[in-house]
Amino acid sequence: MSEAKKSGDEYPFEITSFLITSTKRCLGPEYMPDLKGNKLLMKTQEFIECDEHWWYTDKLTRFVEEISAELVKETKKRLGKIK
Repeated sequence: MSEAKKSGDEYPFEITSFLITSTKRCLGPEYMPDLKGNKLLMKTQEFIECDEHWWYTDKLTRFVEEISAELVKETKKRLGKIK
């Protein structure tokens, strides 16, 4: 469906689809085995599993900054391979 012709119902569906898929990926490789080689996912899973207080603002903020920087590096590396 083109962007100009989307109904108001399309956006909640797209957002819900994204959230469900993201949640499934965050559960780890046992739920999506094809992601076992994903270093960023594995680092995120380790962060959550190793600290029961991972969600504290200071810890989560620091982690999100670190993982975001790694994501930028990986994105640049992948874009460099595109010719």
